[in-house]
Amino acid sequence: MRPILLLACALPFAARQLSAILAHEGQRPAPVPSGALRMQRSFELAADRQAIQLLRDASLDPAALIEYLRMLSPVDQARIEAAQKAIHDLPQ
Repeated sequence: MRPILLLACALPFAARQLSAILAHEGQRPAPVPSGALRMQRSFELAADRQAIQLLRDASLDPAALIEYLRMLSPVDQARIEAAQKAIHDLPQ
């Protein structure tokens, strides 16, 4: 299951990199179906929840993931808020 989580985390980065490469070469990237974006988002959120649980299980501060998400994509407030909610909902 962990390779899938890593893949889900890497997909947005790979898509942005490919888009930048194609834009640099003067080509337009192919449109992405909206259903694929919704699926990608659900994978990202599931990976975030799993990362939060793993951080806690390793006795590390899960809030570090929030800081990482802010550095990675500061405009993605919905993802940051979802991660904050997942941290808040962790069983004590």
